[in-house]
Amino acid sequence: MMYFSSQGTLVYDPVAGSIKNKWWLNLECSLDIIEYYSYWLEKEAGIITKIPHFGAHISIIRSEEPPDAYKHLWGKHDGKTFTFEYYPIPRGTNEHWWLDVRCPHMSQLRSELGLSKKPLNGFHLTIGRVIERKKGNKNKKDKIQKLLKEYKTHIDFMDTMQRNNYKFAENYIRFQKRKYPDFWEVDCISFLEDAIVLQKNLRRQQNL
Repeated sequence: MMYFSSQGTLVYDPVAGSIKNKWWLNLECSLDIIEYYSYWLEKEAGIITKIPHFGAHISIIRSEEPPDAYKHLWGKHDGKTFTFEYYPIPRGTNEHWWLDVRCPHMSQLRSELGLSKKPLNGFHLTIGRVIERKKGNKNKKDKIQKLLKEYKTHIDFMDTMQRNNYKFAENYIRFQKRKYPDFWEVDCISFLEDAIVLQKNLRRQQNL
């Protein structure tokens, strides 16, 4: 899946509330991103999150004091704008949710200060802390089974390619359920709806 691009502004020693956080470097991002995913998580997965104290941000350096030989470089890029890319499928635990991020400039900023190229938990855009979980949506699971059965009715199992496509669909659903247990249903419904349309078009062309 493709990554999406956005931009952020570098802020050294960011302030959360009234507290200045020494030896932190954040890339402050558009709040629209995490507001969208917060809404999506609640609507589709029943996960309610709270926006981080720093707002929308990526922690490049998190309470890591640079070696003395590099401290004079602290604040060098304050206020600069950087482009980053984020993976559009969120990941999470029972406590937090986030989007994986990639940006070579972030590693360069850390290296410039004598730190490792990546922080302990990698680069990520925090969506928020989990404050409530609602019950899962059984209707979505039922719809997936219904769509899979419909897809099967359009498959010619004597055709090797179509037979393999159906096996791929089954494996794809199992994979998504295992990797994204909180919101696999949404992706799989979309996947199956598209697969049914493509299969119908294929059978229609074969019958011409």
